[in-house]
Amino acid sequence: MTAKLGRRRWLVWVGVAAIADGTLAVGCNPAADKVAMEELCGRLFALIRIKDYEAAADLYDARFYQTTPRGEWIALLSGVTRKLGDLQRSELVAWNMRQVAGTGTASGTYGDMQYKTTYERYPATEELTLFRPAGSGGPYRILGHKINSEGFLRD
Repeated sequence: MTAKLGRRRWLVWVGVAAIADGTLAVGCNPAADKVAMEELCGRLFALIRIKDYEAAADLYDARFYQTTPRGEWIALLSGVTRKLGDLQRSELVAWNMRQVAGTGTASGTYGDMQYKTTYERYPATEELTLFRPAGSGGPYRILGHKINSEGFLRD
């Protein structure tokens, strides 16, 4: 009985410590997060569909542009349309969400969204990594975007 009581006290202490340093995810709502992530991806694909690459670029996080300059990314999105054709349809085929706890800038909610996209000339798969900082309550932003298509290897 004493061992059980000691373990309970230890678990309570760990729980209090996790809350105190902000490493415990409180108020996490996976269903609402998934909806928010799908809405962001929907906006992105809608903007690509109408070829408003400048507005699409606004949906990406500043950290994305640390490795790919904004102007280059806009040109690349335009090049995807030239090569694959106009975007016709996008369908979510897989998703994953994870929480990263801590005190650094990487702390927050991440979403990995995989879409099957249909362009005028070739199909593609697109993987988007989304991020919302812990405690921000702000919108998700795009951290990563991979586009794969056999169409890139043709013509």
